[in-house]
Amino acid sequence: MLALTGSTSFAQVTKLYGMGSEGKGIFEYDHVANTIKTLSDFTTTPANGTGGYGSLVLAPNGKLYGMTKFGGSTGKGVIFEIDVATGSYTRKFDFGTTNGENPEGSLMLAKNGKLYGLTYEGGSSDKGVLFEYVPGSTSITVLVNFTGAANGELPKGTMIQASNNKLYGTTWQGGSKDRGVIFEYDITTNTLLVKYEFGVMGVGNNPNGELMEAFNGKLYGLMETGGSEGKGCIYEYDITNSTFTKVHQWGVTNQSSGATAEGSKPKGGLRQGNDSLLYGCTSDGGITGGGSAPGVLFTFNTSNNTYTKKLTFDVNAIGQQPNATLLLAKNGKFYGMAKSGQSSDIVRGSIFEYDAATNTMTKEFGFNFSTDIQTPISSLIEVDVTALSTGFTAGKKAQVYPNPSAGRVNVVLPELDNFNVVVSDIQGKRVLDEQFTQAAQVELDLTALAKGVYILQINSSAFSSSEKLIIR
Repeated sequence: MLALTGSTSFAQVTKLYGMGSEGKGIFEYDHVANTIKTLSDFTTTPANGTGGYGSLVLAPNGKLYGMTKFGGSTGKGVIFEIDVATGSYTRKFDFGTTNGENPEGSLMLAKNGKLYGLTYEGGSSDKGVLFEYVPGSTSITVLVNFTGAANGELPKGTMIQASNNKLYGTTWQGGSKDRGVIFEYDITTNTLLVKYEFGVMGVGNNPNGELMEAFNGKLYGLMETGGSEGKGCIYEYDITNSTFTKVHQWGVTNQSSGATAEGSKPKGGLRQGNDSLLYGCTSDGGITGGGSAPGVLFTFNTSNNTYTKKLTFDVNAIGQQPNATLLLAKNGKFYGMAKSGQSSDIVRGSIFEYDAATNTMTKEFGFNFSTDIQTPISSLIEVDVTALSTGFTAGKKAQVYPNPSAGRVNVVLPELDNFNVVVSDIQGKRVLDEQFTQAAQVELDLTALAKGVYILQINSSAFSSSEKLIIR
């Protein structure tokens, strides 16, 4: 992330944050020093939470928030807060019964500055809830109770806020076919609509990943057991006309092992790179010389629906069974975590780096039986700790990312505020001039602009700043 600093420049220091599903839980990874700092201890204090299935999210107050599936006063999971500056952990809310139970996904930050999430179980029908959480508070507001056939049940993933400002997500089961649904939630009207029901022959059932919106304005997701052969598929959902399309499926290429050289069983979600390709991983397939199927890293081109396997995970040098969405970091490289490995230093997982420019993967850090963090199955996030220390505390900075960008740019303020965004070309011609009221995060759609250099200005009651923005 890029802190807008006007005429002042800071040496940016970014760190990666994540969770292990076993061990002590939450960690900070310094990828320059190659060191891990443990930020929680779920093993000795299970009441603080256990089972990190989801990822962390940075809220406008500069704190990290996340959920655990288990632990807390009821054993049904918690919402927690991490103060990046001090490294302190605080349990903020305990799930249980009507408030929802056992969340398996992540919290997501909406443009109104609030966090939204799903629980797998609990609620009035014990089939999960959709809830709202105000960062720093000690309670949630249940907005939707999932009931089954009418609106889905047992949601496992994470929601996104699309360019139409509505939230989209999936449920594992429910709908008229009881095979899961894609739903749309309108924050303004508190209305949930089922947009697509899974259970169609050849498409697949029971979605459990997360959706993403590509530069073309369509949503894309993965199904672990989708497709006509049950090895997984990529699907596309057009929010403008409610059209669902299976755009790729994995198939069996080695009948004796049931594995596939091109990968199988994709997990997590997709991430769009600066080259506009979608990047993802499968947790199985990619047969190696020894016959193992550790998973692959792949790309998908939305313009022509072309799938390309980029490489197979090395079970000894990198790890195997990646389970979550990749992170596209500020340095242009991708970072992710493998669930396990076959060599002793990565037997409990690893952090890896992928350089798309050279198509090379490198192990960054290994987890084993002696490390505090073990068996990661969630995504990493990148935090500019310099921006936090100089900006969020004073409330004078914004963040803009990604930069360079392929056209969709996020602007995040440290708190709710009224602000104006102006984008001009290098000749000074304004190509965008928008006013936002009481917002903490907005997404700018600049995909119609020609590639080149622009000046992005942000003006609020707290500060005024200007920064070069590259569209490529």
